[in-house]
Amino acid sequence: MPELESGRTGFVSYLPPPTEIDIASTLLLMAVEKREVAWGIGTGGSVASSPIVHRGIVYFGANDHYLHALDLKTGNEIWKFLTQGPVASSPTIHKGVIYMGSFDGYMYAVSVGGKKLWRFYTGNYIYSSPVIYRDRLYFGSRSGFFYCLSLEGKLVWKHEAGDAIISTPSFGDGRVYFGSQDNNLRCLDAGTGKRLWRFQAGASINSDSTVWNGRVYFGSYDDNLRCLDAKTGKLIWKYNAGAPVSSRLSEVMNGVIYFGSHNGRLYALDAESGRRLWAFQTGDMVFARPTLYKGMLYFGSCDSWFYCLEAGTGKLVWKYQTGAPIPCSYSAIAEGIVLFGSWDTNFYALEAKTGKLVWKFQTSLDYMSPVEVNPQIIDTTMSLPEKVEEGLKVEMGKEVREREDYGTFSTSYLGSELNKMELDFGKYQRKKKYR
Repeated sequence: MPELESGRTGFVSYLPPPTEIDIASTLLLMAVEKREVAWGIGTGGSVASSPIVHRGIVYFGANDHYLHALDLKTGNEIWKFLTQGPVASSPTIHKGVIYMGSFDGYMYAVSVGGKKLWRFYTGNYIYSSPVIYRDRLYFGSRSGFFYCLSLEGKLVWKHEAGDAIISTPSFGDGRVYFGSQDNNLRCLDAGTGKRLWRFQAGASINSDSTVWNGRVYFGSYDDNLRCLDAKTGKLIWKYNAGAPVSSRLSEVMNGVIYFGSHNGRLYALDAESGRRLWAFQTGDMVFARPTLYKGMLYFGSCDSWFYCLEAGTGKLVWKYQTGAPIPCSYSAIAEGIVLFGSWDTNFYALEAKTGKLVWKFQTSLDYMSPVEVNPQIIDTTMSLPEKVEEGLKVEMGKEVREREDYGTFSTSYLGSELNKMELDFGKYQRKKKYR
């Protein structure tokens, strides 16, 4: 794999998080499978990280390499902490310490005043968001390892999966659950790292899992949301959404689980039976985890709109348009303000009740993160399905230039066009040739 560049300008050869830049994951997972990285995400001001709020301060990461701290009421920046790569991992906070990963391969611990306390190197980018459970820190890396650290940054144990881990773990009864791009959901003893069971899906698992009432739920690129027995890993039910499910899942709320799909829909299912209660159609892929607040659901879509729905019915209450897709960031809500980031380089604060803009903050770079092809890595003998090759206008050995401008990408290109072509991971993942 090419060495990661640490500079803050030009092309940065990181693999974009497959849950965020779907064209990259589609080509890599469907057509290239285990080939070397062929796509990269460049430095820019786009926001992929989700926010947290603590004592009136909002914390979030961005592709400008910074962790930002803003005043909740005004949106004024209090401080920013520089890493050496895009920060798509969502931060967590515990006892005055912020933990977050970066594409530079490090997990960081930063004080609430913005000072580095320690960092831990994993060898590859970190998209997985860290979770603290029983005073230990858990997260995955594209290195293929899942890590358990002490809160002082010392390795307690690590577990090797068969491929990259970009999902965020969930916990229950002393167990940790996480998915991997080797198609498996794993259950480990959270104290020792011993594997208790694993369940193989039909395709990559980029979705976060969630645990409720002795069950664990997760989505997969094989189009299914599954419900398993959390103790044994036995399948209880599955729901086929008709398109990949790589969104972050909601927690089960009032017996209902909510999730998005590449077909642009947000679904509400009965968590006990898997029965569909309703589905809401947006204009593009939905990756973000919906947030429940006072009977309303809040989430963003790759169609550039941020939505507020009635949780019980799926009826639209209001929507707010940003300048680019909202491919990942789930919202935080504090003091009646809903907070989220967009690929347009801005971080937004809206009134939760009305959708009215309270303030917005532009990150340190005013251009969107480019999605680039590294032509030296592409195998020119690779065979793509004909409709994929025609639809994406791929010329092997050359850069793909399907953005509207440098540093931007088209929503229809990344989302709707892929949906129109009805790309199917299970059907196409083996259709390739190597030298």
